[in-house]
Amino acid sequence: MRKIITVGSVFSLIAGLVVCTVNQSSEAKPWPDGVDARQNKQEERIDQGINSGALTKREAKILDKRQNILKNRESILRTTGQKLSHAERGRLEKRQNKLSNKIHAQKHDKQKA
Repeated sequence: MRKIITVGSVFSLIAGLVVCTVNQSSEAKPWPDGVDARQNKQEERIDQGINSGALTKREAKILDKRQNILKNRESILRTTGQKLSHAERGRLEKRQNKLSNKIHAQKHDKQKA
C-alpha cells in the first residue's frame, strides 16, 4: 500500500511540473532588451539580406515598409504614456514575430538580387 501511495505522489508531482512548464512556454516572452532593440535587430537583418544578395530590392522595400509601419504603430501606442501596456506590448510583439518570419522566408527563398 505504501508503494502505491508513493508512486501516485510521484506521478502527481511530475504531472504538475509538466503542466507548469507547458503554461510558461505558451506565454509570450518579451524581447529582453525592449521593443526598440528588436526593431533595430530586424532592420539589421533586412540590411544584411540586401548586402548578401538574399533579398531583392523589391523584397527589401516591402520589408522596410512593414518595419516602418510597426515603428509608427509603437509611436502611436506610446503617445498615451511612456510605457507600453502589457496588451499593447503583446500585440506589437505578435506583429514583430510575423515580420521576423517574413524576413526569414524572403531571405531564404529562391529569389536573389
